[in-house]
Amino acid sequence: MAKIVTEFFRRYDKLMQEQGPASTFWKKADCEKVSGYFCKAKRERRMPPPTQLKKLEGYLDNQFLLECMQFYSDYYPECMTIKMDMALDEFVLKYRNKGRRKEREVASQLYLEKALRMGL
Repeated sequence: MAKIVTEFFRRYDKLMQEQGPASTFWKKADCEKVSGYFCKAKRERRMPPPTQLKKLEGYLDNQFLLECMQFYSDYYPECMTIKMDMALDEFVLKYRNKGRRKEREVASQLYLEKALRMGL
């Protein structure tokens, strides 16, 4: 298992210990299905997808979650869907602000890359 995956599940387990049982935490977050995705990913020793990692926004360090999402996109590119790309792009725009001008350049580059992938 990659170091970042191990670190993610260490932090996730710590969060679950602080918040109570995982099922209770996900009920409070109104995302009961997500618990199953995390359990399966942990069993398979894989990083959960960006769409699921996004649900932990505000509970874990957002910069770390961004790194985890980027790891997923780098190491499991065959699994990336448009929905997952959008979740990753949203996090990049939210948590990688380097000034207003840079943000616009990043956003336009992301949209251009998406359009090229979709064949437009």
